[in-house]
Order: sequence, then structure tokens, then C-alpha cells
Amino acid sequence: MTGNRPSDGEIRAALRAYFRVLQSNPTADTMRTVVTDDFETGFAGGYTWQGLGGLQDFLAARAGFVDEQHDVEEVLTREDLSSGDVRIRTRLKFSLRQPPSNELFTGTAFHTWLLRRDTAGRLKVAAQIVDGFSDLNDNAKRLFAKPETGLNRDPQV
Repeated sequence: MTGNRPSDGEIRAALRAYFRVLQSNPTADTMRTVVTDDFETGFAGGYTWQGLGGLQDFLAARAGFVDEQHDVEEVLTREDLSSGDVRIRTRLKFSLRQPPSNELFTGTAFHTWLLRRDTAGRLKVAAQIVDGFSDLNDNAKRLFAKPETGLNRDPQV
């Protein structure tokens, strides 16, 4: 599978495409241009969303954020799997704003990603799992306070 092994540039392009679509308030069908049909996202050891239904629920849970910014600052590890998939770990800075209160959510997130080629050879995200956080502001601490239940959008908690 070495000849089909994604370059570092191709991996970064796949991550940029994922965030570009995610930040556009997409439908699940639009997201499927950058994720696999069995896409999984969520929190390591906590709540996860899986498959098309999970993708729809994930998008509903995060709906309403605007002015999103996700900047992958570093690829911490890369593992080329015998299946042809690539597993990477990243550190990224994020910023999200939630109207109408204009609450800002900022911090650093650590993710494990699984990237896979589709039948046309395009590199897509098969999984994006949050491993942890650092430098969260108070709003982000609240949003991610209960990883076992997903995103906490209740401002009272």
C-alpha cells in the first residue's frame, strides 16, 4: 500500500477540507463529501456519534456556532495502518462564537483522527475523536464539561 500512502500535505488538505465544510453549517449530505459513511466523532471514553444518523445528531448538537476557527498547530503522531488507513494525533486551537449572546468558546483540543480513501481515491475523515483539552476558557469548560453525554449547550450547567 506504500504507493497509495497519503503525503503529509494530502493529510493536511483533508483536515482543512473537513473543517471548511464543518464550519459552513452543513447538512449531513454535505459533510459526506469529506467524511466516510461510517464516520465516528465524539470523546475518547465518552459520548460518540456514529454513522449517518450519528452525523445528523452531531451536526444538530453543534448547530448555531458562528465565526468558527480550527487551526491544526501540530500533527503529534502518524501511523500508517496495514489497511491503508492513516491514524494521526493532532493539537489544534479552536474558537467558536454562539449568538445571540456572542459567547466565545476557545481552547486547545487534542484529537485522534482516522483517515481513509474512498473508492475514488479521495482521502476522507473516518473518525475524529477528542482525546482531551487544555487552555479552555470558562464557556468552553462548560460546553465540554460532560463528555459522557456529548456537548453541553445549557448555560446554567
